[in-house]
Order: sequence, then structure tokens, then C-alpha cells
Amino acid sequence: MPDKIVYVPDRPGQLPLLTFGDLNDPHNPLYDLKNVPDSVRDPLTGLSAQQRGKIEKTLNDLFGRPATPKVAVLNNDTLTALTDAEVLGADPSERLAAVLKGLGMDPSLTQENYTKILEDLGLKDEKRLAEGSKLYRAQCLHCHGLTGDGRGPSARWVNPHPRDYRLGKFKFTSTNQIESLRKPRREDLLRILRQGIDGSSMPSFGLLSEDELQNLASYVMHLSLRGQVEFLVMDELIGLVQDKKTDEIKGYDIDAKLKTNLISALVIQWRDAQRPERLIDPGNPFGPNGYDKEELKQSIRNGYQAFLTKTLEGNCYSCHVNFGRQTNYSFDQWGTLAKRANLTQGMYRGGRRPIDLYYRIYAGINGTGMPPSGAMPSQVNDDLHTPPLALKNDPKKDKIWDMVNFLQVLPYPKMLKEEYGIDIDAPEASKTTTVAGR
Repeated sequence: MPDKIVYVPDRPGQLPLLTFGDLNDPHNPLYDLKNVPDSVRDPLTGLSAQQRGKIEKTLNDLFGRPATPKVAVLNNDTLTALTDAEVLGADPSERLAAVLKGLGMDPSLTQENYTKILEDLGLKDEKRLAEGSKLYRAQCLHCHGLTGDGRGPSARWVNPHPRDYRLGKFKFTSTNQIESLRKPRREDLLRILRQGIDGSSMPSFGLLSEDELQNLASYVMHLSLRGQVEFLVMDELIGLVQDKKTDEIKGYDIDAKLKTNLISALVIQWRDAQRPERLIDPGNPFGPNGYDKEELKQSIRNGYQAFLTKTLEGNCYSCHVNFGRQTNYSFDQWGTLAKRANLTQGMYRGGRRPIDLYYRIYAGINGTGMPPSGAMPSQVNDDLHTPPLALKNDPKKDKIWDMVNFLQVLPYPKMLKEEYGIDIDAPEASKTTTVAGR
């Protein structure tokens, strides 16, 4: 995606990446991309009919079709061949062993362990997936599309545009995995289904039964898993074609690559996210008796200063200019235009509970450019087994709660000014400061 600021949203009826033909429209925000080498990868021109057919056949074997969805159980020979081939990154056997051991399983990825993981994630029961698929096609397809691509018939007419599940990225999570691997917990998906998303066209489905919600959550996980497995293989293979790496193309085993991506996403990402250790620990900033009035006042003032201060953990004002009242549009990783939140409106798409705000600040928002607060590890950190922030009494936790307390009163400028001495319209409020040595 281009790294540029856009001053107006895409027009009603337009979705920047709905079709490749749309890139020929000078009014399309992505119009310039067609002249940038390797900025757009088209499977129809980048892959042969034989390669596309092989991808489709293997995907159908692994994941079924909309009316009969599944996640295939891989046998021991397949699992051994893939995990022994060091296709899961550095030290794959050690990585898998650590994840499986944390789940109380034998440290080798056997068919039995693999099946247990499918059952635990709600992806083994094909009847549940089929029921989820029916619900999805009746309730969700018109926005999110049949494949979960976010390109349903309503997609171009609603803003923000519906989520595309195929990248395997979800914005609102409560997990402390690093960003490149982060998946939501099942409860994160269920909360969105129950509550909807404020300020968007995503409604609440709270009238559905608990079983129906569980079925839908499983099917969304299924669509995301299938889409991610497909996307990674197509992106890699088209890159080899464009770079004219003939020998690597000839040796590219599409079937094995798709199955390898399935193992990696299923075990190291999705199932690892469900571990209790992966739930972000907010600590207990309130103490046994909660804040007293002066402590809360000081916490809110601290949060205000942190919002304005440029630090490794903060610098909120640089994106949420004038507390979000003067922000522009930029591209997210799904190819849609997004605008940073106006925090004075008190409308938080990721949830308005204090813990929701804590999660967003702590971990950032996947795919949008909103970074973690500094408590999360960097992308190059390869420690996937140990919770990144296992320390107790970490001072960063209190700083995050200061920010949460400030955000909760930010939509009430009169109260902020009269009770806390904070005037967000004062000239000094528009000037960020830098902490010495940062």
C-alpha cells in the first residue's frame, strides 16, 4: 500500500481495490499504483492456469466449499515431512515443541495433537462449520463477501468498508503476540458479534443464540485461515514469477506450501492466541480500594501529558492531531482508506470499556499503523512462546491506565477544564513535547 496521506475518503460506491479495472479511474485513491513496479500482483496474469488450478484443488481438499466447509486432518506422515523440512521459520521443531508443551501436549506435532487443536478451536466439527456457513451467507455475505474478502455487494456503499478476513489480520484483539502473528481470542470475535462496532455498519448480532454465535465465530476463523493460507502462497509465487526465478518456480511445491501455511497459522498463531498466558495482563491500577479523587485527578493529568509527549511509548498526538479533530485519511493493510479516531467523540470501534481502551493502547491496532505502547516486543523478536510482558508491577501498565483514564474524560471538555484543569483548546495543547534523551 502507498505510504501517503489522503485528504478525502473514497467516493460513495467506490472501494479502492474492488477490481483491477478500478485502478484506471483517475479519481481512485490508488490510481498512481498502476505505474509503480510490483505494487499490484494479479493472480490472473502472475500465475499460470495450471498453478491456479493446483491452488484451487488443494484449497478445496483442505477447506471444503461454502456448503460443506472443513479443515482437513493431516496425517502423521504429512505432518512429519512438513515440520521436519524447516519450513516454519527458524528452529521450527523447537518453536512447535514450545507451543505444544504450553498446551500440555506432547512436544511433537502428531495427528492426534493436530486433531485436538482443531477440536479446541471449534474447527473439527464439520456440522458446526456448516451451520456457521449458513448463518454467514444469510447475515454476513452481503458485506463481507462469500470468501470473506470484504467485497460483498454492499461493500462499496458502506464506510468504513467491511473487513477482509483473508490476510489473517484482525484489528481488535486482547492477545500479546507480536503484530505479524497476532490473532484474536475466540472471545474477541464473540464480543464483536454480540456488540457490533460503533461508528460502522457492523451491527450487533446479540439476538442470535449462543450456539449460533459460536458457529459464526468458528466459520469466520475458517474463512480467515483459508484466505491467509491462499494469500501467502499466491503472493510468494507471483513474486517469484515477476522476479523470473525459474528454478525456484519449478521446485515450488504448491501442495506442501499450502499445508505448511495451514500448520503455521493454525498452531503457532490461532491456537497459541487462545492460551491463558496470551491474554494481555492489565495489572490492577486501582488498588484494593480503587482510586481516591486526588489520585484519579493526577492520573488523568498524567495521561494528558503522555498523550502530548513524544516518547518511545507514546506520541499519540502526531497521529491523532488536535486529539483526532484534524486527522486525514491513510491506507490500511486491507487496501481501504481509514481515518484516525476523533477521540473527543467518545466513539471507540474496538469497545468503550476501560479494558478495551487498555488493549488498544497496549497492543496497538493490527493493520492500521497504530503501534503498540512500547510494552509489546518488536517484529524481530522471535520468542513466540513466552508472554512478551510477563513482569509484574511494570510501570508501563500504570502509564497505560493514565492514558485510559484521560481518554474516558476527553469527550467532556467542560468537565476536563473545570475539574482537572485541562483545556484541550489552549494553544499549548496543540504543541507536543519531547522527553529528553528520546
